[in-house]
Amino acid sequence: MAGLLAVAVCAVLAGATSFTAITDGLPDLAERARDRLGFGRGVPVGTTVWRLPTLLDDRLLATDLAGCGPAPGRSHLGHAGVGR
Repeated sequence: MAGLLAVAVCAVLAGATSFTAITDGLPDLAERARDRLGFGRGVPVGTTVWRLPTLLDDRLLATDLAGCGPAPGRSHLGHAGVGR
């Protein structure tokens, strides 16, 4: 689940706007990348990516993400003064 969520987030940040777009590059992943993402038995298909949001607890996710912002006095990159 973590590997699939990581792929989905990265794809959306790269401009993917559909579940199909999220999965388009998965078959081209290097074997090492597949293993590190936990896709040792094959890459997920589009329907699996489509089902992912239904498995997430949106309230828990919102709580977890609430503390992910930059520390006071730091930029979004984590370096003091950058981006100001």
